[in-house]
Amino acid sequence: MDGWRKLRSWSPYLLAFAVGIAAVAVWWNVYGKTKKIEMEQRERKAKAPFEELVSGAKKLAPTRAAVETERVSGQAVDEKVQVQKDLHQIIERTNQLQHQVQTNRAEIQRILERATIHERILQTLSVPEAVRTKDQVNVERILQQEKVRLIAEQTRNIQNQLQALERAKAIQTVRTVPSKSNSS
Repeated sequence: MDGWRKLRSWSPYLLAFAVGIAAVAVWWNVYGKTKKIEMEQRERKAKAPFEELVSGAKKLAPTRAAVETERVSGQAVDEKVQVQKDLHQIIERTNQLQHQVQTNRAEIQRILERATIHERILQTLSVPEAVRTKDQVNVERILQQEKVRLIAEQTRNIQNQLQALERAKAIQTVRTVPSKSNSS
């Protein structure tokens, strides 16, 4: 009974597959046979003038119909080559996509494996509680100390600048005072 349920679950897919195959068969019967018949007729028309020349019955220049038939058969060959190229490209693209899907599956598998490893690690680890010191940090006290330090530093800088100005002033007064030895 279980096998019947599985078969019923696949039945829409099997039906779609069967319809697809039937459509391809109908297309092949209609399109493939007519193309085959047309190609055979073109080949016969193209060979007729050449067979007569080979047998020696006629030694005439090719007729306009023969040239036209040759051109048409050349187009058929070109169409065949184009179809073969298209099929080859489709096959190559399909192979590339299959390879990409396989690569993506492998990458997803690796990611899932790492995730399960990380999950196991997280489950086995115990997170420690916050460590407390004996003396709790007092934010207000730290701010006051920092303010006092900044004020002391600014005071030293200002004192250094004042001393530098006083020295510069003393040097200028020494230069501006005339010496007594020069005036006599």
